[in-house]
Amino acid sequence: MLRLTLVRHGSTPWNETGRFQGWGDPPLSARGRAEAERLGAHLAGEEFGAVVTSGLLRARETAALALPGVRAETDPRLREMDFGAWDGLTWDECVARDGDLIRRWSDDPAAVAPPGGESLAAFEARIAAALAELPDEGSRLWVVHAGVIHAILARWMDVPLRRTFALHISACGITRAELFPGGGAKVTCVNETAVSHRDTEAQR
Repeated sequence: MLRLTLVRHGSTPWNETGRFQGWGDPPLSARGRAEAERLGAHLAGEEFGAVVTSGLLRARETAALALPGVRAETDPRLREMDFGAWDGLTWDECVARDGDLIRRWSDDPAAVAPPGGESLAAFEARIAAALAELPDEGSRLWVVHAGVIHAILARWMDVPLRRTFALHISACGITRAELFPGGGAKVTCVNETAVSHRDTEAQR
């Protein structure tokens, strides 16, 4: 059995101003760095056979602050979905730019891709490819993105990805699962956090 721990990165200025954040690469904000440090205290004493990040700066910084001195590998397949021309824009800015398209994408993300961005099928396929290469035993920590965690949960639960959007994934929120050889997963927690209730409310 493999224990897989998924962590969302800490907050960035784009998170805090409600901007689409896919392959754009802003650093952690002051709040995000504090969240990552609290995450480290929360994970203290846990051991992982390997730590892997998406390669985007916000994920790498989160891992470095939470687990100082631990060498993290990077896997570009674990990046957030590529939002193309919408990256870095607010919802209202996207509506002003591509009103009909973004509304259709919101209604059915499987049928419409962001302009210059990634289809939902391509996004899910690269996440599935990374999952398929996990070992059968041991433990792994992945420091990734909310969309990646939603996609993984959808795969484990055998539901469309948009069904998992009802699950809130906080900055530095932890999702844990046990993966069994030959397939199958038992999700043991979703969005375990080390932040206070007040901090969580401020992120919404």
